[in-house]
Amino acid sequence: MKKILFWAVIMLFAACGRIIKVSDLQYKEGERAVLYVFYADKAFDGEAWSDDGRSFKIIVDCGIMKRLECFDEDGNLFYAFDCNDRKELYFNEKGNEITKRQARDLYPNKYKHLQEVLLGEIDDIINQRVIESNRDEKPSVAEEDSEATKVAKEELSAAESEINKIHEEIDIQFAKLIAAKEKSTTDNEIKEIIDAINSKYARYYGFLLTANQDTSLYNAARDKVKSTIAVEILKKRKQEALDKIHEEYYGY
Repeated sequence: MKKILFWAVIMLFAACGRIIKVSDLQYKEGERAVLYVFYADKAFDGEAWSDDGRSFKIIVDCGIMKRLECFDEDGNLFYAFDCNDRKELYFNEKGNEITKRQARDLYPNKYKHLQEVLLGEIDDIINQRVIESNRDEKPSVAEEDSEATKVAKEELSAAESEINKIHEEIDIQFAKLIAAKEKSTTDNEIKEIIDAINSKYARYYGFLLTANQDTSLYNAARDKVKSTIAVEILKKRKQEALDKIHEEYYGY
């Protein structure tokens, strides 16, 4: 019934007038991660939807993006990002707020689709429209583009070095654990190694390693830690590169 009502609302909006899409808008980055939104060269106010009219929407107030919302296949709100508080919110099928971990555990398919498809699609659309908007404002951007490329390469190189260093440390610690396990080292010695690993990395794989687990689980935990940390570093470096380019481009 909810699904029918959801689509009825969408059809009603379509009948009353054209639905503005996220891809119809232009964007400009401001201070403190504020995103200004324009439509036909004027400040946009209201809601804009994904191209399919149901997967996600943004809410804009007087030209400033305030909220992003993503929905499941039945039209239920699953995820929201509050731009004012920079806070991520997740919801169950009844509309009650849940934690990120609960969202991941209770709705793995929804969570995976959100992280791997929807958020990437939104970023791609907005980033493309930011670039196009900036080109319109400053047609002579050869030097800026060259500087942007330079900054991006520097941050990428720094990220690769940082990732390689941390991955090497992780490999060493897990190698000690696996070697101790294979050599039938005393439980106390293995426990010391495991406690050190858990205290540092358990938040990445979401559970605690113990001495009686199979080596394959240790390998899986190590790979999870390495991949998650790599993504964190790349996101951090990407933001640092964007901040530098923004400062060079706009002067603040």
